[in-house]
Amino acid sequence: MAAIVLIVDDDPDVLELISALLNEEGFQTVTCRDGLAALQAFTTRRPALAIIDLAMPIMTGYELIERLRTAPGQPLPIIAISSAMYAPAPDRLQVDAYLAKPFDLEELLAHVIYLAQRQYEPETPGSEEQPILAPIRNTASGSH
Repeated sequence: MAAIVLIVDDDPDVLELISALLNEEGFQTVTCRDGLAALQAFTTRRPALAIIDLAMPIMTGYELIERLRTAPGQPLPIIAISSAMYAPAPDRLQVDAYLAKPFDLEELLAHVIYLAQRQYEPETPGSEEQPILAPIRNTASGSH
C-alpha cells in the first residue's frame, strides 16, 4: 500500500505540481486548499506525512501545524513550505523540514521519501536510528 501524503496549499498550480510528482513516484496524495479541509482529510485519511504551505486563507499553515501537533497518536511528519524570504523562527514552527518557494523538486522528493520510510520502519529496542537518506535539514532557500 502506497503512503498517503497530505498536500495543503492555496495555490492550485503548486498542488498539481507536487501531487503529480509524488503520484509518479508511487505515493497517493490528498490535496486541500485550506487548513480546515486539511484537518478533515487528516481525520478521515490519516496520511503518512503532510506538506503544508504556511501562508493560506481561512487557517494559516502555522495554525494547522499546531492543531496537527496536538492530535492524538503518533506525530505526523510535516514539511513546511513558504514563499517567505526567510525561514520562520524554529521555536514557532515544529516541522521535520522547511523549504522556501521556489524549492527544488528533487529535494522535496528526498524529504518525502525519507519521512515516509521513517514513518513505516519498526523501531528496534536498543538500536540507533540509521538515516535512510541524508538527514533532513531545514532549508531557507531553494536552488531553482
